[in-house]
Amino acid sequence: GDKSIFFISEAVAELLRQEVKLPTRMVMCGVAAFQRTGAHHERACPWHLAQEGAAQLSTLDLKRQLTCYRSFLRKLLAEKELTIPEVRSAASSGEVKGLEALLDGDALRPGSIALTLLREDEEEKVPYAVVANVSEGALELQLRPMEA
Repeated sequence: GDKSIFFISEAVAELLRQEVKLPTRMVMCGVAAFQRTGAHHERACPWHLAQEGAAQLSTLDLKRQLTCYRSFLRKLLAEKELTIPEVRSAASSGEVKGLEALLDGDALRPGSIALTLLREDEEEKVPYAVVANVSEGALELQLRPMEA
């Protein structure tokens, strides 16, 4: 089956629905939003967020989304992985928001999340997001080698 789901604009959707005498074949169109994974944790969704569409997805108020301040994001970008106790500590200090939505009992539900940036002076999100993965013991930056 299909391995990606793409965002497209209303105008592009209209173009794709048009009936014409000589059709144009569109192989891929839009911005990748979700990609199907071959292997995933048994409690995680088989789809993960695509970095290309993370900023657009974060505007839709995803359930699997954390918001954070620049200091936390800078630390994750530098270290590529933070332990769950470090993430919980950042949430307790107010650096990270939305952790409670990822809880499954006492543990965090594994899988892909969008991590969005909060403005330092307000509670408003900045249109910037990175994709991370929650595993059993860590929050891991989800960058492919060409993006790193």
